[in-house]
Amino acid sequence: MSRSKRLDHTRSGANLYKRRLQPWSMTLNMQFELIHYRNLRCPVCPAGIRAVKRKKQEMLVELFEHILDQVDPNLLTASLWA
Repeated sequence: MSRSKRLDHTRSGANLYKRRLQPWSMTLNMQFELIHYRNLRCPVCPAGIRAVKRKKQEMLVELFEHILDQVDPNLLTASLWA
């Protein structure tokens, strides 16, 4: 891990400890919902139980790439939900 990532990781921990509203660090972990429609009815998923009333759509590849370009230097993990 690079020095800048280690520093950002330390800042992220300080954000949690101090409970800051304005963070000192960039995002380390992100979750992406790539598709917002499913035919399964998973009981723990808001989309699965139809609790979220949004238009059925997919995330555009361009939007996904744009977000990654902005946070990539500091991002440690990304969860992709489909």
